[in-house]
Amino acid sequence: MSVYLGVYNEKEVMTHRGIAMEKTVETGTQQKNLLKFKDLKDKRLRPLISQDTLKDADINVAQIRMVSTINKAPNGKNIFNNSFVGFILTGVTETHSEKVEIIPLPGDTFASYFFGAQPRQYSFQGILLNTEQDKWRDAFEELYNEYLRGTASARNFSIVQVSYDNRVVSGWLTSFSQQVNSNSDLYSSFNFTMLVSRSDIFGGSKKLYENYLAKLNGNLEQAAKLLNSDYSVLNKDNIDGVIKKVNTAFVSAPPAPKRGKGKRRRADGCGGVKRNTTASTNTQQANVTQSNALSDAAKCSTIETVDAANANIEELKRDLNTLTVKPVAGMTDKQLKKHQKDITDKNTELNSAIQEYNNFVKDSKVKESVGAEILVSLQAKEPEGITLRHNQNIKSHHNKDKTLIGYNLNNDAKGNTAAEVTIPQASVSKDLTDEVRNSQAAVEKLQEERRLATVAKDADKNKKNNSIYFQDNQEKS
Repeated sequence: MSVYLGVYNEKEVMTHRGIAMEKTVETGTQQKNLLKFKDLKDKRLRPLISQDTLKDADINVAQIRMVSTINKAPNGKNIFNNSFVGFILTGVTETHSEKVEIIPLPGDTFASYFFGAQPRQYSFQGILLNTEQDKWRDAFEELYNEYLRGTASARNFSIVQVSYDNRVVSGWLTSFSQQVNSNSDLYSSFNFTMLVSRSDIFGGSKKLYENYLAKLNGNLEQAAKLLNSDYSVLNKDNIDGVIKKVNTAFVSAPPAPKRGKGKRRRADGCGGVKRNTTASTNTQQANVTQSNALSDAAKCSTIETVDAANANIEELKRDLNTLTVKPVAGMTDKQLKKHQKDITDKNTELNSAIQEYNNFVKDSKVKESVGAEILVSLQAKEPEGITLRHNQNIKSHHNKDKTLIGYNLNNDAKGNTAAEVTIPQASVSKDLTDEVRNSQAAVEKLQEERRLATVAKDADKNKKNNSIYFQDNQEKS
């Protein structure tokens, strides 16, 4: 193509007959040297407009350029020093949305949490000419593949800027598509999406919205008062106003089958009070609940923790007692050694659990936490006010007939009700201690008897061998 006669050619452009193009200045705008059409009196005149006139005019066309994010742009790449205008922008969709989490609550209520703005993505639509003189369709696709697409921009440490109207949008292109229609092959429609880094508005006041503020009407003022009454229910003392209660129904699960002999399964998360250690160093404080509520699905209360630890001790005692009463007469020597080791290990585990439990319940913070949980439980049962009482106790959840925690309710100096808590120390009964000692003694006695029997048997065997040896020597003599 030797001569370019397309849209942006450097030749003079001829207007319609009897129409001229002239420069003008519109008041109240930031643009100067605008162009407008003017009718000529003499229809025979065919005035011309030159390229210089177009360059001097502020024609509002969309432009795309590349901007390097480093100090020096890549060498020999004119795209970083010029803008691309080979397209006609027909529409822009500017989308703004928020990061929000909506949680349904009982009844018709809900809770919403806002965490900032979602990444902005603008959609641009337009037309690309596909004529012999203006091959914008092919040019734009080449430009996209080499520079505009997000991967190429990131590789070149650059960012794309699109200028339209009085805005300049900066970001990275995440998608690009063209639509070619058989009705005409002289143009194609295009669409590309930009992940927006920033959007700048040039010209005019920075607070244009202030020019359009009006006085509130009566309906808005009344609605504001109604809105204030809606949010007044968020007071912590008005929990019934916050959550609308609904009637619900449920079917309870069938009772679990009775377990056979063996260890009883403890509740998850309430297995004891043993603390985490690192290199034999205590790294965890007393297991005190962080809230004043009794218990929820995520954490055991302090009372439940004490109860579970006590139940664990009782279970260890039963296991140790089962070992001590087990008959040992029919055991082999190997079985005797294992039985003796089992008793020693179980006794050591029991003493360790008792020591951990006693250290835990002696902690003043543990008693304060238990007292707070008792008060919360009583407040739920007696909303009108807690009645003072003395020498009360809480039954164990695991052993219903056993008293685990005792408390007295008194008023402190400020008139507030306080619970004085007593948690008994754990110990091993004298009977169980005697059973362990007797069992160990019985094993040792049986092992000694078998040792002596083996020695006597060996002695008889040696004596018999010596007698045979003496008799043989006599016969030889």
